Amino acid sequence: MYAPPERASGATPATDEAAPARAGQPVSLARLWLALRRGRRWVAVAGVLGAVAGALVAKLVVDARWEAVAVLLWEPPELEGEGEAMSDPARELRTVADSVKVPVVLRQVREELGLETTLPKLGARIQVGASEESRVLTLTAAADSGEDAAALAEAVVDAFLEERARVRAEARRKEAEALRGQVAAARTEHEAAREVWDAFRREHRVADLPLEARLLIERLAALRAEAEAAGAEAEAEAARTERLRQLLAGETPMAVLQEQETSPDRLRLAEAERERASLLAALGEAHPEVRALGAEIATLRARVAGGAAVRASRTVGRNPHWDEGQSALRQAAAAADAASSRREALAELADASASRLQELSSLQTRAAAHLAAVTVSAEALGELEARALAAEARARAAPADVRLLAAPSAPDLPASSMRRPLAVAFPLLAMLLALVGVLLRELRGLRLRTPAEHAWWARLPVVASTRWTPRGEEADEDDATAETWCAFVGDLEELAGVGGGETLVVAADPALRSVGVALARLAPVAEGAPREEPPDASAAPRPFQVGTKRFRAWPGPERGAALRRACRDADRVLVLVPAGAFGAATVAGIAARIGRAEGVGLALVGVGPDLEELSDQVGEVEAFWAARSRRRRALHAAAPTPERQP
Repeated sequence: MYAPPERASGATPATDEAAPARAGQPVSLARLWLALRRGRRWVAVAGVLGAVAGALVAKLVVDARWEAVAVLLWEPPELEGEGEAMSDPARELRTVADSVKVPVVLRQVREELGLETTLPKLGARIQVGASEESRVLTLTAAADSGEDAAALAEAVVDAFLEERARVRAEARRKEAEALRGQVAAARTEHEAAREVWDAFRREHRVADLPLEARLLIERLAALRAEAEAAGAEAEAEAARTERLRQLLAGETPMAVLQEQETSPDRLRLAEAERERASLLAALGEAHPEVRALGAEIATLRARVAGGAAVRASRTVGRNPHWDEGQSALRQAAAAADAASSRREALAELADASASRLQELSSLQTRAAAHLAAVTVSAEALGELEARALAAEARARAAPADVRLLAAPSAPDLPASSMRRPLAVAFPLLAMLLALVGVLLRELRGLRLRTPAEHAWWARLPVVASTRWTPRGEEADEDDATAETWCAFVGDLEELAGVGGGETLVVAADPALRSVGVALARLAPVAEGAPREEPPDASAAPRPFQVGTKRFRAWPGPERGAALRRACRDADRVLVLVPAGAFGAATVAGIAARIGRAEGVGLALVGVGPDLEELSDQVGEVEAFWAARSRRRRALHAAAPTPERQP
């Protein structure tokens, strides 16, 4: 009896993480490729028909497209010197470009050219491009001929420029009217502020408060300076009066006015000095007369130095110093009184000026508010008047902000149209649709045809496959091609020889029950033993015999408890599945229907001739043939081994 190989020493049992990958493919690529090969003629025919249809559509349905181009230049307001603020030039440029296709312009173009079309369709024939760097607008008009395209572009340009000028003039007019209203309101506000300011000045007797306050400050400073000077002058005159009194204290009203004294020695001394000087100049110093005069002069000088004199007369009268001192004293007292009076008067004037300045200072805040209101309203009125004048000037002659740089002309050649793309796309699309149709025809019903697909969806190995199909209720060697049938049976018998035990053959389709019966007849139990007929489904299962090799066909129902029990008692279960008969869901439920997942294999019957070249075995085929039932595993465990023998 075949025994499974023992696990090598030190090996660890397989875990779920080390489980083998899922065998097969959900959809066999080889099947799809073969389907495409079978349908290549249909694809070629579809390509030819698509090419013919594309040529006819491109020739008869699609017209040639002619395009005329006009170039416009947008000049923003700040470039015109209008002083208008522009927050976002790029957005303004896009607005100008979008205004080319407004309904008013399109309606005027349609009426001018007499076109019978809707505005959306007419707008679709016009394209506008804008460059933010150069502010150039490119207008492209499309038509069925070059002349029509040029006429359409010219009409669009004229209508757009006319509408643009009208809109700008209307905007300037409304702007001027709004500014005139603002000027009137500002003038009324200024006059009201001026009236309040005038009433305030009349009430407080103020003509020009800042000027009057400045003059008062200057006058107060001057008065205080003069008062201080008068005080200083009064103090000086008082000191002078006191000094004069002190000087006159030692004087008397009467005094000696003249007193004369006569001395002969002095007179002779003077006469001798004159004579000696004249003789010295004439005769020299050594002359006896000069020397004699010199000796006389020395004697006279000694006598004069001794103080000898003679009083001759004296005159007594009114003391002039006394009279002058009294006069100066009276003048100083008068000046001191005048300076003191002037100081008091200046102090009174300074106090009055300070009181007025204090009064003006208390009015300064209110006056500043009134004056500021007048000043601000005057400035706002002046600015609005200037803006109103500029707006009226612009309204009278509003300059155009868009001008034509290049007029449209009829093109020499048509622009790129959809003819060539359609002529190329039609055959490609037809071939693609044909390919999709061939693949959908192959995959209709999602039925499985190849061993790889059955193995993937059922999660079971496919142990054999054949293109042979039964032709009657009882299929045998005479009912099929001998070669294919013998090859199928030979593969099964060869694989069954790997391990012993019983293989239960279950037909997934009632039409294949005869195949299971035929396999049971052809597979002998032992050499020279008669063949065994299929057992009755209601009979109790027979005990397994060690060393037997046989197939047993299941004649009972396709599902139920009896089938699941028979499948669990068998060493392995071979399910006969017709190729192309079941969908993925049905094949995926085979293991659940028979109540067993291990030791179950599929045998595919009726594989198409075109798929016969594919692999006929998929998955763990050797593990399938090595499977044992629970009963046989128990018998194998109880069988004597060389170690157990005495």
